[in-house]
Amino acid sequence: MHITIRLLATAVAVASVSSCFKHRLTFYNGNSCNSAALGSVEVEASPDCHTDHVGVAQSFTVKGLGDGENPDYVVMFASDDCNPETIIDKAEGGCLRTGDGPNYGSFQVWNVMSD
Repeated sequence: MHITIRLLATAVAVASVSSCFKHRLTFYNGNSCNSAALGSVEVEASPDCHTDHVGVAQSFTVKGLGDGENPDYVVMFASDDCNPETIIDKAEGGCLRTGDGPNYGSFQVWNVMSD
């Protein structure tokens, strides 16, 4: 619980700072990131709340496109407004999935290493 609160506090403090590290997210209609792909988007850390493929995709892969250490986390929310109280999953790479719950409602990219 304390780690989540600390991560949320860090994210709020740096939400307006954009890293130049881009991510390609590829969306899938199944919950294991290996079913039919629905499409891809490229995103970077920002205060923007995204709703791409909401209601259709149950999972998406996160692939960093920059060189060097990835300072970002892609965070999946149950809510449609990126409310930190509704986090479903987070990762800096790999597959994000909704688990046994409903489809996600939004996602956001957080830079957690900025000052």
